[in-house]
Amino acid sequence: MARSDIDWVLAGVLDDISGLKTRLGLTVFSGGFAISGMVVPEEVYFRTVGLDSVADDVADPGKATFSEATGLENELARDDIVPSARVRVEMREDLERAFITMVDVTIFGAGPTPLKAPAWRGRLSQVSGWTFGTYEAAEVTS
Repeated sequence: MARSDIDWVLAGVLDDISGLKTRLGLTVFSGGFAISGMVVPEEVYFRTVGLDSVADDVADPGKATFSEATGLENELARDDIVPSARVRVEMREDLERAFITMVDVTIFGAGPTPLKAPAWRGRLSQVSGWTFGTYEAAEVTS
């Protein structure tokens, strides 16, 4: 999918979660599955899956990403910009969020019994819908 197909509202919510270093219950729909859990900053996700060195590298990406994006925006707004500088637009797109990270996940649609996972990471471009809140499997009664 093209970058323009990414839901900018969801991307903004995810950026806020990362910037505030908080959690939010969310359910996303992707590839016929419903993935329900707590959206967390990338650092929390990587620590959950045992990749502490990666978590240390992404511990505070917001400041650097914001200042880089602002610098690119200012540069691209100049009147004297040359066509070769359009490569900078691609750099800006590389700074945009590409993944959603969640913990305490339940995956619905993978069979009759929902799957539980400690963590899940998926492409934001593959999300076809979403809603606030988490869902658990309903108990089967006879």
